[in-house]
Amino acid sequence: MKLKIALIFIFSLFSFSVQAGELDFVSQFKDQSWELNTKNLWITFGLLPVVFFHGVLLHETSHLIMAKSLIPGGEITRFSPYPCRDNEGNFKFGYVSYEYPANIRPGNNIEIAFNVAPYVLDTSAFIVSDILLSTKIIKPERPAGAIVYLFGMVGPLVDFASNFFSGKGDFQNIRDRTSGYAVNVVGGIMLGVGIIRLAQHSYNIFWR
Repeated sequence: MKLKIALIFIFSLFSFSVQAGELDFVSQFKDQSWELNTKNLWITFGLLPVVFFHGVLLHETSHLIMAKSLIPGGEITRFSPYPCRDNEGNFKFGYVSYEYPANIRPGNNIEIAFNVAPYVLDTSAFIVSDILLSTKIIKPERPAGAIVYLFGMVGPLVDFASNFFSGKGDFQNIRDRTSGYAVNVVGGIMLGVGIIRLAQHSYNIFWR
């Protein structure tokens, strides 16, 4: 039930985001100058490493919160929000493992919710940031705009895309437990729109 509510919320934000941005390159670029915004460019270069580790921390923390909320009495056996090796010795950018208590049987829905949690967070952060920049609540040409763009859009989209195309990990677990075709179609559409929105905002962030 919680997952359905989250998905409905994300779809509503997604629809508003598309409407706010209009997805129209021509109207956005018409009568605009092409002077590079060097301040935002330097902010971007300087914050990229922070964006990476921030993204890993949020990704693994969302796994942790979902496991604790869906598996009462379960034990978190490992929480590593930084590059490491998993229990099988494979390299991971971050890792969370847990054990079910004796009174709870491993369930398909719990595993799906655990794996999908970071991408609910990614999508929500991306859409909210998109709306803030599109409506000029946060002015994209200002340093605050570059920071929102990086942490709220670039980081989440990179996290979503890297896991979507990896062929293993969270998205592969979701594919294995649901309809792989549906996951690929929905995920592909979301990535396509995300890349377009990112490109549109990049003009206002880095040019003036």
